[in-house]
Amino acid sequence: MDSSILLPLRSSFKANFQVMCLFLVGFICGFFPRKKPLINRAFSQQLSSLALKVFLPCLSFASISSRLRIEDFGRLWPLLMWSALQTLISFSIGSALLAMTGPFIPEGRQAAASKKKGRGGGAVSDLSSGQTGASAAAMGGLLALMPIALTWQNQANFPLVVMEAMCEQHKSSDCLADAVMMIFMHSFPWALGFWGIAYPFYQSKDTSRGREGTSTSERMKKLVMDVANPAIIATLAGLAVGLISPLRVALYESDNLIMSCIGNTMKLVGTPTISVNTLLLAASFAHMLDEFLLSKKEKEADKDTEGGGKALLPSESGSGSAGAGGGPIQGYGAVGQQQGQAVASESSSQSGGKPSAGLIVTACLSKLVLVPLAGMCLMMAVMRYLGDDSALLPKNSLLRFIILLEFSSPTALSSVLILQQIGLPDYAQQLSLICLFQHCVCFFTGTLWCFAGAAVFDF
Repeated sequence: MDSSILLPLRSSFKANFQVMCLFLVGFICGFFPRKKPLINRAFSQQLSSLALKVFLPCLSFASISSRLRIEDFGRLWPLLMWSALQTLISFSIGSALLAMTGPFIPEGRQAAASKKKGRGGGAVSDLSSGQTGASAAAMGGLLALMPIALTWQNQANFPLVVMEAMCEQHKSSDCLADAVMMIFMHSFPWALGFWGIAYPFYQSKDTSRGREGTSTSERMKKLVMDVANPAIIATLAGLAVGLISPLRVALYESDNLIMSCIGNTMKLVGTPTISVNTLLLAASFAHMLDEFLLSKKEKEADKDTEGGGKALLPSESGSGSAGAGGGPIQGYGAVGQQQGQAVASESSSQSGGKPSAGLIVTACLSKLVLVPLAGMCLMMAVMRYLGDDSALLPKNSLLRFIILLEFSSPTALSSVLILQQIGLPDYAQQLSLICLFQHCVCFFTGTLWCFAGAAVFDF
């Protein structure tokens, strides 16, 4: 085989295989020993908080402030544009594909049936009057979340560990440092969109929350606090320091005792970010799988207790009350009670259970095939019609490769964590299984897209 093809393919395979190996270590640490895993939930939460508030901001600040130059900013600003463009493309493709496949998957049929019965009154109308998180999931609510969930990718963790492996194939010592800087610049529009749009959208799906006492000013204040997280603040500070040459020189290129120590400390604290975040991501998948297996055993035990003769409501089996933090479903009339039990029985797979195979395939096809394909075609169109070194896509192989890598990244696990945080564990459990399948499939699709990017962009 031609070495010009073999080398990028080998590098791409090695990079994605390294990601899977690191994921496997984290998954094992999060799943074994069964009674007390090495990375248990409590330790994972503490380490996640440390990584989010300390490691990641330090890496972001040091990477951008030490590498960015005023003369380079004019060629790097397209990262911001492509990040925003990717959000629009991902949302459009995800929404369109879900609309087309909806009638053929259980979640779509259940949502359509729920709307139809709801307009006609009867059992579902009564059920919706006391809707909890579990009953919302039973009405096909997961399908309504998927366009937003498929919009935002795993923006930092996945690209960082892939680039760490890819840059090992390059002789340049600046490859990884430049890659990290570009990834964090790419993350700025992502973070604004995720915390400004996705987070409020997820909160709106928690029907158990009362919003009557929340004023507009309070909601705006909370939105500002959500957007102004440590990583975004560190990114802005890094941009400022990088563009102010005397300050950058004092931190990283001078013999000033205090300033140089501050710069080196930021670099050292940010060093373990890539490995720690990847281990935590894999451990969180292990915890979600463990929780899913445990809930499945509990449901089977409940069915055995009932003798298998009665279809249990989500609230009776424990998934509804645990999922939404509320009590049993209220509002059944004497005529609609039997129909309501049938609805709950038909949609038990959607309430605290697993998503259908059709939805998983749709999510993988959208996020791992169609979105990167659209991004690749758009980039090649820009190169062909606007020139090989246009303002929208400069002739920088690393920059182009990172843009494509972001297009090919799986769904952000942040959506799962937020759904858990705001009290919608049924949605979180189902979305986590979709993310788990995506990350497994991404080993193959990621290798192909990395190979395509390395070959086409000569990286």
